[in-house]
Amino acid sequence: MPQQAGGSPAPMARDALANLVNQFAHPLDFLRELAQNAIDAGSPRVDVYTTWEAAPKGLGVLAIHVDDYGAGMDEAIVDGQLTRLFSSNKEDDVTKIGKFGIGFVSIFAMEPDLVRLLTGRHGEAWELIFHPDRTFEKRAHAEAVQGTTITLYKRMPAAQRDATVREVERVLRYWCEHSRVPITFADRTGGRASAANPFAMFGEGDDDAAIVVSGPLTAGVGVIEVPVQGDGVQGTLAYGDHPRYGFYNGGLTLVNTENPLVLGAAATTLAPLSLKVQCDKLGHTLARDGVVQDAAWSDALECVARAIPALQAALLDEAERREGEALEQVQRFLLTELRRSAASSSRWSRDGWLRLDAGVFRDGALAPVSCAAVEKQASRLGAVLFDPGPGVLRDELLRLDATLLHRTPAAEALLVALFPGYQGLIASAEALFVAPDRVDRARLDDTERALLDRLSATLAAASGGRLSVVLGDFGGMSQALDEALALEGAGDARVFRRPEPRWFALPRWLRWRTLILNRNHPSYQTHLASARENVDLGAFPLAQLLLRRFDYAERAVMARLMEAFGE
Repeated sequence: MPQQAGGSPAPMARDALANLVNQFAHPLDFLRELAQNAIDAGSPRVDVYTTWEAAPKGLGVLAIHVDDYGAGMDEAIVDGQLTRLFSSNKEDDVTKIGKFGIGFVSIFAMEPDLVRLLTGRHGEAWELIFHPDRTFEKRAHAEAVQGTTITLYKRMPAAQRDATVREVERVLRYWCEHSRVPITFADRTGGRASAANPFAMFGEGDDDAAIVVSGPLTAGVGVIEVPVQGDGVQGTLAYGDHPRYGFYNGGLTLVNTENPLVLGAAATTLAPLSLKVQCDKLGHTLARDGVVQDAAWSDALECVARAIPALQAALLDEAERREGEALEQVQRFLLTELRRSAASSSRWSRDGWLRLDAGVFRDGALAPVSCAAVEKQASRLGAVLFDPGPGVLRDELLRLDATLLHRTPAAEALLVALFPGYQGLIASAEALFVAPDRVDRARLDDTERALLDRLSATLAAASGGRLSVVLGDFGGMSQALDEALALEGAGDARVFRRPEPRWFALPRWLRWRTLILNRNHPSYQTHLASARENVDLGAFPLAQLLLRRFDYAERAVMARLMEAFGE
């Protein structure tokens, strides 16, 4: 513990003091303790600033000032509490978190060359000088002092100054980011270490302008957020790309981390989300590196969990409003929410929170498409189709009332999660369908027209009027199409199923309609040559081949085929 100049603590006390001095993860964390002491003293504002005094040979002294305007201290408090460990006037106040009377001691973790403290109360004013060995001198101060000012002096190379000042600001922002009492910072060293801040307070535009490092509890939580409210609990719950979890007392940070262990058993439910929770009943661990997981902590997390339905609703609303990269981000959040809700309960249903009429997807024209529309399309067509882009295929599919989705990695991943039964049927339209050119009858000679007419009549008779045939030009479309004798299609439309992949079978409303023959296929050309000798000689075997190729060769069908040729 600090002692009067000339005294020395006993070895055990010296060891205990060393442990307390080094209790924090970072030497500059003492700024949080001083800010807390100032707030508890009733200060309406806490001003932190840095100054620099140059010295020869590239050295200098950096001074870190912490000024408050609170109640200050008289001699009784200085002697009985400031300079004596484990004694504090906060012992019986559960709303104050500096219960251990050791906050000021942490200033020595910086290994200062000198610490000067000025304080005043009840008409008294005192100056204390603390030395590196933690001995101190106390003397009455002639001038009146309002509140308490603490200045730490540290010798260092000039080249180290700006980095240290930046670190002072970073640590101050971390610990005081949501303080109810304004916490200001100013770099008055003449450097350019301070970061830009929208909360400029004094001297806007000046290099040494003070900035408010504390801001609202909603700042920096996530992309889509909702408030958390409860008995003595305020906060924000959000979706973000990098989940973080912050707990605060009086707006001062207890912990702000990406480690879900701070959530305890609630990590199963809350880990994919970001949250900030303020509650004056929350406490920090003795090492100041976490929040005490007690009843107050459990109550705060229950308040957070009650905000989840509102966050889900906000997510769906944003999905309907956003476009482009912003929509993809929301779709990723939706996927996260599906996985989170599945992991947090024994079963889940999309109907439980995901409104099926919410437009979470986009079509090729970027108009909203709901989950219900996608499911209806999948049931009707047998596949979920992504838009192929401008062209005949898109035009024909739209004419068939197909829903064509705008494709992004986020949309595709979300579809797979929402419609696991269609995972193998989620594909680009051009991967399943093609729109080859039909051959104009005017281009055919008499024999080829006769072959096509005879073949059409034969297939219609064999199928009971359900199947027709047209002639097409597959040239240059792909090797697989060049090798295909014919493709299945829908009535008089120009959309036909590709011969690959074979896992995709046409739904009933597309089957038994139209076959388009590949005019350049060797088999067709062979039967066309036979037709030049006798039309039936070309048409009959070609009809048999087509019926067998497309699995229409039932006994009744083949019987009608024979009958059509009079056999």
